[in-house]
Amino acid sequence: MAKKYIIIVDDDIQAEAEDKITHFFQAKKANFWHWVHNVWIVIGDTFSITEIRESLRLIHTGTVLVFRVDEGKLSGYAHTESSKWLKEHWNEGKRYTPDE
Repeated sequence: MAKKYIIIVDDDIQAEAEDKITHFFQAKKANFWHWVHNVWIVIGDTFSITEIRESLRLIHTGTVLVFRVDEGKLSGYAHTESSKWLKEHWNEGKRYTPDE
């Protein structure tokens, strides 16, 4: 089963560093969502939480938070185009009710 991560960096990240982080996940063949400029929601099994942290540390010197979310349930609002990936991949096609 693939691991799920949420990565958040400082809001003032430079565009070049943001692109390098995105390229890192592309190179790892990760499935990811990146519709908010300082947030990546990532699914993959070719890297660890430590590898993500240490690799991003070389790219961005500010705050980097990496969360591994094993039973990741997501509930929220997003633009239709961006929410499709969240429902399809993160929630694995499921829709959660408020009491789950």
